[in-house]
Amino acid sequence: MNSQKSSLLPLRFHCTFKPERNHLHSLMAFVASGQKGTPQEISEATNIPMGKSTGKVKPTIGYCTGMWLITNSSEKQTTGVKEFMLTPFGKKVFLEDPYLRLPITQWIAHLFLCHPLSGAKAWVHTFADGFPTPLGWQFTPEQLQTHLASFFEGKNLDGPMIGMYNDSASFELCGAIKKNGKVLERVSPPITEETIAGYGAWFLQLLDDFFPDTHQVPLSTFQKYTKWTNITAWTTNEQLMLFTQWESRGLISIDRHMTPWLIIRRCTADQVWPHIYDDIL
Repeated sequence: MNSQKSSLLPLRFHCTFKPERNHLHSLMAFVASGQKGTPQEISEATNIPMGKSTGKVKPTIGYCTGMWLITNSSEKQTTGVKEFMLTPFGKKVFLEDPYLRLPITQWIAHLFLCHPLSGAKAWVHTFADGFPTPLGWQFTPEQLQTHLASFFEGKNLDGPMIGMYNDSASFELCGAIKKNGKVLERVSPPITEETIAGYGAWFLQLLDDFFPDTHQVPLSTFQKYTKWTNITAWTTNEQLMLFTQWESRGLISIDRHMTPWLIIRRCTADQVWPHIYDDIL
């Protein structure tokens, strides 16, 4: 049974700044080089702007952490000094898609922002808790604010979330939420030959994060804790198609003779992350 603790990014970690892919790259490069430092020192080394009272360093750290590109390198951090390391996902991105230009990279980063244990609160409540109800596929900005207000107090609770998916310097190629006139529309992650391995690594990572010591997990229990079908909004047929593909690639097995079905892991996420771009021509 899952007993993992939540460490979600706070509501306003972003300080109203959208994630800028060039800044995400600069921070990953800083981390990859083994450097550490205060936010001011990180700013000087990366050219990520750092103002007197605020700046983009801390939001960029937040985004990189929430997207599971970087993680704290140790539990004990020197006061004011930030030290990180690239995650298995971050290592592969930095090597092959360092500016997060590929849609699959942006989609996986988005899925991690929605991670119920380690993502960002506004993203979790919008994508994991807002689907299929009360938000559904289409909703107005006002409906989104009302939904988020059931979790938080204040105004402009979505911050830069909508804007990032409609900005080419940010995550437009992912486009998890599109503007259609006065209505916002959710977009489901596209399933193609090129994306199957990436989604498989993310699925296995959820297994590792929520059920690290469990070899077999009932599908209903997996859904209850990870909310993966809420986050992706994939149809039952799309889920079944992915299961078939992941089984054929040796990632998981599904025991369909049990009710509910059992997910059986056949490898770890760490074994799959190095191969998420193998099918991209």
